[in-house]
Amino acid sequence: MMEKVEIAGGSSSPSSVLPGNRSTLAAALYDAATVGSVAALDDLLKQYGKVILHRVSLTSFAESPLHLAALMGHLNFSKRLLELRSELATEQDSEKCTPLHLAAANGHDQIVKELLKANGKACLIQDQEGRVPLHLAAMRGQIPVVRELLKSKLAQESVKKKVNDGDSILHLCVKYNHLEVLKLVLGSTGDDGEVLKMTDSHGNTVLHSAVMLKQIEMVRFMLELPRVRTEVINITNGMDFSVLDVLNHSPKDFKSLEIREILAAARARAGAAAETVVLRPSLTRGAAKRDVDGAVEVPVEAQVPVPKAWKTRLGHFVTQIMEYRGDWMNDTKGSLMMVSSIIATCTFQAAIAPPGGVWQNDTNTSVAEESPCTNSNVCVAGNAVSAYYYPHEYSDFMMYNMVSFFRGPLWSCSWS
Repeated sequence: MMEKVEIAGGSSSPSSVLPGNRSTLAAALYDAATVGSVAALDDLLKQYGKVILHRVSLTSFAESPLHLAALMGHLNFSKRLLELRSELATEQDSEKCTPLHLAAANGHDQIVKELLKANGKACLIQDQEGRVPLHLAAMRGQIPVVRELLKSKLAQESVKKKVNDGDSILHLCVKYNHLEVLKLVLGSTGDDGEVLKMTDSHGNTVLHSAVMLKQIEMVRFMLELPRVRTEVINITNGMDFSVLDVLNHSPKDFKSLEIREILAAARARAGAAAETVVLRPSLTRGAAKRDVDGAVEVPVEAQVPVPKAWKTRLGHFVTQIMEYRGDWMNDTKGSLMMVSSIIATCTFQAAIAPPGGVWQNDTNTSVAEESPCTNSNVCVAGNAVSAYYYPHEYSDFMMYNMVSFFRGPLWSCSWS
C-alpha cells in the first residue's frame, strides 16, 4: 500500500520524503491537492522543481491533482497549478472527465472561471457519456456555473452538443426540472430556432419531453416564445406524434388537463399519425360549429387523435400469428403445468376443508327447526356440514371437484 504523507495547513515539510521514492512523492502531491495546501505544494516545488507535476502522468492515479482540487473546490490551489502547468485543464481522468467537468458538477463557479481562462476549449470536451461540462451543470442546477460557461467564446458550440443517448442541453433541463437553467440557455442563444428544434434519439423536441414529463411551467414558458409557437409546436417525433398526440397518449390527470388548455391556447395540432373525430354536442365545449346533423366540428386544438393505421396494426398482428414457426405446445408447456398445479391444489384443499366446514362432534340434535341431525341420522364428527343440509348439491360439488383434481395431475403428466 502506498505510504501517505500527512500535510495539514502546510506546517509539515516534505523533507521526510525520499528523493528516490517517486510514488511517495506523488502521494505527497495528491495529499496537498486534497486539502488544498498551497504551502505544501510550494515546498514540494522548492525541493524537486516542476518535474513533479510532469511525472504525474506516470503514476497509477486515475486523475491529476487538478482534478482533486477542482472537485474539492480549492480555488487558490487550482490557480497555482494552472500557473505552473496550464495543460492540466484539459487532462481527462478514467471516466474522461476534465477538471472542468468536476468543478461544474459541484458548483465551483470561480474555479470554472479560472479553468476557462487557462483553456477555453475545455468546455467542449465530452466525458465517456458524451457530456460536456455545461450538461453536468444543467443536470445539477448549478446556475452560477451555467452563467460562467455561457460567457465563454465557445458557449454556443457547447450548447449544441448532445450526450450519447441523444439528449441536448434543453432536454436535460426538462428531464431534471431546472427551469431557470433552461431560461439561461435559451437567453444566451437568442431564440435560436436550431437549438429549439433539436431532438433526442426518438425524435422528440424539448417540448415533446416537457409534455411527456408533464412539466407544466416548462411548457408554459416555452410556448411564450414566438419561435416555439410558430415553428416547434407542431413538429412530430419519430412516431409521427405531435406534442398534442403525446399528451393524448399519456395517463390522464389534472396536470394533463392543464397542459391541454395551454396547448389549445397555442393552437397545437394533431400529427400525421392521428386523425380527428367529430364529437357530439354533449362532448364538446367552447367555440365550435354545428353541422346540419347537429354534430359539432371541434376546433383543431380540442380534437382528439385516433390512430389512423389501426387496420395496418391489425394486419401486422395477424401476419405475426400466421408466420409463427415455433412449437406452441412446448412454448405453453410451462404455463399449462402451472395452471394444472394450481387446480390440483385448490381442489385438494376443497376436499379436506369443504364449504361450510365439518362437524366438530357427533350431533343428533340442533336448535334449528329443520335440523338434519336426529337420533336416527347422527351427524358424525369430521363429516361435511353441507353434506347433511344439502346432500344432492354436495354430491355434485364433490363429483366436479374430484374430476378437476384428477385432471390436474393428468395434465401435468401429459405435458412432462
